[in-house]
Amino acid sequence: MKKIVFTVALALTGLLVSFQIITTSLKLTVINNLGKEEEGVRVRLFKTEADYKAEKNAVDEHYTDKKGVVSFKGLEPIPYYINAVKDKKNNYGNGELTDSLKEKQMNKLKVVIQD
Repeated sequence: MKKIVFTVALALTGLLVSFQIITTSLKLTVINNLGKEEEGVRVRLFKTEADYKAEKNAVDEHYTDKKGVVSFKGLEPIPYYINAVKDKKNNYGNGELTDSLKEKQMNKLKVVIQD
């Protein structure tokens, strides 16, 4: 009986992990122009250039952690406009648009912010 319970629990764990892995995700590392990771950067994603320029209808918004990392999950496999801002630093003119995200994968990018 213990073997059956253990096997079922193991199978369910594997199933739950596989569901988390198959979502289209984006992991951004935000660095400054000296290459140092930036904590506390507000990062927003937009689907269209018009929304990006107007800074409205963001798909999602998060702040970077101590290592300058922020993750977005459950995205569509399309290009996104990235708005990264901290104080007077931003990414304007510097990596604002991603390529189309690869479906059901963790996509990874670096974004540079500067004055």
